[in-house]
Amino acid sequence: MASVPRLDRTTIGPTGRPCSTSRTDLVTILLRMWVVLGLVAGGNTHVNTPQRETFFTPSHAVLYSGYLSAAGWLGWQVLQQRRRGHQGLAAVPVGYGLGLVGAVLFGLGGLADLAWHALFGIETDIDALLSPSHLVLFVGAALILTTPWRAAASAAEEAPGFRAFLPVLVSATATVMFVAFFALYLSPFTAAASTMARAAGLVTHQQQVLFWSRGIAGILVTTAVLLVPLLLLLVRRWRVPSGTATILFTTVAVLSSAIFDFEQGAFILAAPIGGLLADLLINRLRPSTTRPLALWTVAAAVPAAVWDPTSPSSPVGTALHGRRSCGRAAWCCPASPVWPSGCWPPHPGSTATSPNGQPEVDATAPTPTALTDLERRRLSW
Repeated sequence: MASVPRLDRTTIGPTGRPCSTSRTDLVTILLRMWVVLGLVAGGNTHVNTPQRETFFTPSHAVLYSGYLSAAGWLGWQVLQQRRRGHQGLAAVPVGYGLGLVGAVLFGLGGLADLAWHALFGIETDIDALLSPSHLVLFVGAALILTTPWRAAASAAEEAPGFRAFLPVLVSATATVMFVAFFALYLSPFTAAASTMARAAGLVTHQQQVLFWSRGIAGILVTTAVLLVPLLLLLVRRWRVPSGTATILFTTVAVLSSAIFDFEQGAFILAAPIGGLLADLLINRLRPSTTRPLALWTVAAAVPAAVWDPTSPSSPVGTALHGRRSCGRAAWCCPASPVWPSGCWPPHPGSTATSPNGQPEVDATAPTPTALTDLERRRLSW
């Protein structure tokens, strides 16, 4: 097996603590990806098979076995340094201290989660994301997942190759996915996405406004979740190798959509399109703290690339989904996120306002049908 190149690190860091190698960091984050896959499996179970709602599920077994393996690996690294003569905190590799804190928090959160479910039952919908025990698990996991990221930041290398940068990239991707999971109720990559097809079944203007607001909020939040770590934490620290943005964006989109059985699968294509443009701009413009204009240019251009394939006027969106006219030469994609200004006057399936201020329902609008329990659970995210 070929060795993993290491970043330019000294054996002992400036604080006198040992430094991990890229190989160690790669094993560290691969074990943590085990936790992320368990999280995705748990989300899929919660959304699609509610009859399994109990703490003791196969997905929880994957999640917590991944945690135990990751925590054991962290402990092994400290033990190895103690055998080499390091004592106390000096035996903790640079960047791994908060990872140990996260491992303790995650373990306590798991016990609290078990007790919470025993006392109050299984939460549903958004409550499952925001329960106190799950928030403790989130904080613990974030500290664990960013361990290789912090460890590599102590190295002097500013332009590593792809293989040397791989532990950082996987660490960043896993962390972003964990954050994205806790914002699933706004994600455009899930079955709960605000789409024109769903807007067609709304009756009142107020319902439409709330629906559009949720769609726009989802785009803004998802843009921040993807771009903040890429530009402020990766690009400002390293000259990232080609493919970084594409891998980050696409992985988050695929795993988010997998939780809902890829019901909005076509949206996934928006992620690699935006990622490819981001990689192109980063390679050409070389954004950094000393080149703020280039950084701002990437920050402005990438969101447009991510969402343009699903916007009302996008030729890419036309190729992906097909369009139907909705008045005044405006075209709307039934599967695209809602853009309020793209469909005026109202198209079939939307509402207009009568002279007395009351909503008028288009006669050609589809009659809303009762939602199944599974559909209700998915849309409530």
